[in-house]
Amino acid sequence: MRCSPTRATARTWTRGTGHLDRAARQDPHLATAGRPGRGPPGLALGFAVDDYFHLYLLDQEGLDAAWTLFDFADGDPATLRPSVEQGPYPWYSLDELELRFLRPLTGLLAWAEHATFGREVLPLHLHSFAWYLGGWPL
Repeated sequence: MRCSPTRATARTWTRGTGHLDRAARQDPHLATAGRPGRGPPGLALGFAVDDYFHLYLLDQEGLDAAWTLFDFADGDPATLRPSVEQGPYPWYSLDELELRFLRPLTGLLAWAEHATFGREVLPLHLHSFAWYLGGWPL
C-alpha cells in the first residue's frame, strides 16, 4: 500500500529526518537548534524573505526608510507596472494601487537595529527574542 505524499512527509518529520535535520547536517550551527538545553531554534536561522527587502531599503535610504519601510505600492502606475510584470503583484492589480502600512515604531526600531548591528543575524534574533520574553508575562 502506497502512502500519500502528506502521510509520507508527516512520517518523515516524526522520524526526525525532516527538513531541519537535513539542513543541520549541512550547517553545524543548525545542529543545535531546537534541542533541549541548546536554545531556541530561531536563533540559528538567517534572514527570511522580506528581511532582504528591508535591509536593501535601510542600506540605500537610512533613516528615511524607517518611515516608508512598509509602503508596498505608492499609487503610481509607472512604478507599479514593473512589479506586476516581473514581481509579486498579480496581473489584475489596479494601476493606482496604494498599499501602505503606517508602522513608525517598527520602522524606527528596524532602523536602530540596522544602525547598531548591521547585517549580523544573531544580535538581531537575540534582540527580537528579548522583546518576546519581555512581553510574555503580559
